[in-house]
Amino acid sequence: GMSHHPLWFTNIEVNPRVEVEVGNEKLAMTARPATVAEKAALWPKLVAMYPSYADYQKRTRRDIPVVLLTAR
Repeated sequence: GMSHHPLWFTNIEVNPRVEVEVGNEKLAMTARPATVAEKAALWPKLVAMYPSYADYQKRTRRDIPVVLLTAR
């Protein structure tokens, strides 16, 4: 619930080319913030999986972003 985005979010805004690790596999991806409509559809599902996200949002005025990944 910080008042500013975490540094990793700032980093992907500058350079959306990311690498994620799933198990032992590293995947080249492109990251982007979800649109307002995408976040509206995804946020309830995220909160259902991780209820503490709702608490994070309550503690800050900033809109906590949802980031989508696309394989490169």
